[in-house]
Amino acid sequence: MKKWQARLLIALTLALLATIWLMTPPSWPPKEPMTLSLKGPQRNCKITTDTFNVPHIKADTDEAVMFCWGFVQARARAWQMDFLRRVAYGRLSEQLGQDYLKTDFFMKLMDFQTIAARWLAHAKKHNTQSYRWLQHYTQGVNEAFKRIYRTKSLPYQAKRYGLRLVPWRVLDTYMVSLLQSFNQTRKTLFDDLKHARYRARLGNKRYKELFPIIHGTRPFDHTIIKPGEHPLAPKKTHKGDEKKTKPSTRPSSQPTSKPTSSPTTQPKGAYHQRNTPSKWAQSIPALRNHSQRYIEWLRRIQSSMGRAPARGMGSNNWVIAPTRSLRGHALLANDPHLVISTPSFWHEVHLNSPNFDVLGVNVPGVPVIASGNNRHVAWGVTNGYSNVGDLIKLPASTKETFMLGKQKVNITSFRPVVWLKKAAIHIPIFWKTFKRTKLGPIFPIKGPKGEQLLLRWSAYDIKRSPFEAGFRVMSAKNARQIDEGFKLWSTPCWNFVFADKKGNIGYRQVGLIPKRKRGQRGLADAQDPAQQWDGYFDHQHSPTLYNPKRGFIATANNRVFPSGFPYFADHAFASGHRAKRIEARIKQLPRHTLHSVKNIQLDILSPHAVLALPKMLTWLSKHATRKSKQAAEAIRILQQWDKHAHREKLAPTIFRVWFEHMHKQMFKKDRVKPGISAILRVWNGTITAGNDKPMQQIVHEAFQHTLKKLTKELGPNIKHWTWSRYHKHHFRSVIKSAQTWSPTPQGAHGDDHTVNVAPNGGKGPYQVKIGASYRFVIELGERFRSYGVLAGKQVDKEPKLLGRQQKMWLDHQYRKRPFYPDEIKANKKHTETISF
Repeated sequence: MKKWQARLLIALTLALLATIWLMTPPSWPPKEPMTLSLKGPQRNCKITTDTFNVPHIKADTDEAVMFCWGFVQARARAWQMDFLRRVAYGRLSEQLGQDYLKTDFFMKLMDFQTIAARWLAHAKKHNTQSYRWLQHYTQGVNEAFKRIYRTKSLPYQAKRYGLRLVPWRVLDTYMVSLLQSFNQTRKTLFDDLKHARYRARLGNKRYKELFPIIHGTRPFDHTIIKPGEHPLAPKKTHKGDEKKTKPSTRPSSQPTSKPTSSPTTQPKGAYHQRNTPSKWAQSIPALRNHSQRYIEWLRRIQSSMGRAPARGMGSNNWVIAPTRSLRGHALLANDPHLVISTPSFWHEVHLNSPNFDVLGVNVPGVPVIASGNNRHVAWGVTNGYSNVGDLIKLPASTKETFMLGKQKVNITSFRPVVWLKKAAIHIPIFWKTFKRTKLGPIFPIKGPKGEQLLLRWSAYDIKRSPFEAGFRVMSAKNARQIDEGFKLWSTPCWNFVFADKKGNIGYRQVGLIPKRKRGQRGLADAQDPAQQWDGYFDHQHSPTLYNPKRGFIATANNRVFPSGFPYFADHAFASGHRAKRIEARIKQLPRHTLHSVKNIQLDILSPHAVLALPKMLTWLSKHATRKSKQAAEAIRILQQWDKHAHREKLAPTIFRVWFEHMHKQMFKKDRVKPGISAILRVWNGTITAGNDKPMQQIVHEAFQHTLKKLTKELGPNIKHWTWSRYHKHHFRSVIKSAQTWSPTPQGAHGDDHTVNVAPNGGKGPYQVKIGASYRFVIELGERFRSYGVLAGKQVDKEPKLLGRQQKMWLDHQYRKRPFYPDEIKANKKHTETISF
């Protein structure tokens, strides 16, 4: 290379670097102009912080209490609020680097900003009371941001990742609320993608064997609404239990009822005669290859949506009428199951002003109490899991418009930019042109035949924010008023139970829930009229109950409607194990107290162990191999186990590892794990296993695998195999690269389907990421009595150390929730006055 060429290259390189250096990410939308109309004493509030760092805010006006709510919340959780805002806008990479590129592009594709801007325009036009309150909350947040910089009290995350606290806006609150709503919808969409892959891999016949629907329900379904309790729920219904399953006509190596004395052989072709895609497609290579490409396409779609929701996400809540209460008052319990993260998902606060006297938890940045109480009513929340979103397969011929049923849909294109932080510079990343419609975005990844996938979500049809509904709930005077508030709650979709001090109890699922005649687990068909949305359920026909005769209502992410319901409503709901156990324990006692309600929340009876362990031990006893001393001891421990997944017991460790490996091996050729229902139907001869080996051999080999695995991981002494050593809560940082900020993992009670849920993750030792993020119980007498505990810290600091509440939460302890003035005074830590 000549000298002048080298110099030119150096000059161009320097010019390029200088250009990149000067390039900065785009500014945030401008700060919204607003003025505070309050004067003098109205611009003060008194904040009493109790011994668990819960702020009790008292002010003479609602506007002042909202300002101080924003102030104390931002002071405690500034970094978290900014993090959630960045997630919603797709702007994490410009602060945290390339780990978040995929997340940012997906959030750009979702384009929440269009919905939020529509809400903001509506609020400004009508100058709603809720908008004015949000403005004051926003001003309080920004005052806290200023003080953080002024006092140099930056959050600990800022030292490693930097922090640019641009002014908060009402628009940001709308964005974070949409993010939380969509996070609850994601499980449904991931379930659709997973089952679309299963259908392609297994073929329709085998898929229906492993994931049957019997009389409109699935095995182990347990509904929230019982037959005859809803205008669209018929009084007579079929039970979707195992007895209704028709036996398969194919030969099976498995016994029809009990294990025989020596089932050692399997009839020839028992498995291979099925029309499974792995065998069928082998005779037609082109179709096999297409199926594999189709499955890979679905995997890529799922990958583009970010990390899959953790197993076990859900919640419990229930409400008990005075007729079932020892003291004659309604009882309510709630424990939302979420990722137990650092910082904590929830922030607890108490507001006291002319319209509000409310204590509960909210998502930082979203000033609505999701679970809590005021002086008259209490409420609790779980995820609804109704199908408020569809993944609709569009043909390759789809261009600028397409028909969805009778609706003509236009497609627009846009090209998003994500800014990536690299050392001290920011680099703009351009990927490809994205497409969107008024119904939702189209994934920028085409299928093997040019197919495209539309993500339709009911929130794209919402015209106004849900905050008016939220504030009505917070200020409700009785059960009817709180239900009226829930009717206005448009973001999908949650199950709320509620009660008032007069003894009324109720339930309502909130959000826009589409009406359609037919649906399935998998992709929706754009050409099928029965799968198209025909508006939304009105308030009368949406899922709701009020003072049912049975005297209680319980939800645990389970099926909402009984069979016979004339519309397709849901499919991604959880099995009915938790809901059935909660209802059984409610029925077990004629009268309940706060103590008995707490015990239900902490229940750790393992339904898998109840259903499967006796049969597993029977199969194992039939195997002729001589048992080692270690094996004999393990069997003795399992035989004596009460099937409660207590963290200091040995049996839960042995059972869970054994069950998981047996489950995997039973359906090895299917390459899916269809669950306990399929296992039981194999054992009773209804269907065949996905493995040619005799069942007793599968069970025996899985048991031997368990002993070897646990010996390797926990040592040869079986007395050291406690559940707490193998099954630990991980209070993981929300930042992927900052796990050193998390406290030491702690042993966990429970398992995947216990009421006190603690799902195992990974191949073992198990990492428990999900748990009861907030436990809350309340008795609604003339003077409320309530207890709760947060699975985290109120103030985001010293992340490596377990907080006082975290330790109580791990040990199944509760604390009193100070609500009345004398209780607040007795639990006071310090008091301050905020003037603005």
